[in-house]
Amino acid sequence: MSIFDNSMLLARKLPGDLNVQIFDNSMLLARELPGDLNVQIFDHSMLLARELPGDLNAPIFDHSMLLARELPGDLNVQIFVHSTYLY
Repeated sequence: MSIFDNSMLLARKLPGDLNVQIFDNSMLLARELPGDLNVQIFDHSMLLARELPGDLNAPIFDHSMLLARELPGDLNVQIFVHSTYLY
């Protein structure tokens, strides 16, 4: 699933093998996501993540913000280039 150009994805109770790519001024509101979800967010995007599993892999690129609460210790989050991480 790809979301392009000023879009919003409200994701709840998504299947574990979902691959979500969000591009260009997009927002992903993610709750109750499965552990093997792969989320890539590019270019002025925001991920509002709560109650995410430990094996979530979330690369966030270029002027992005991750608002993360209740994250497990083994969460792999990579934030690149002018990004902000609020924990």
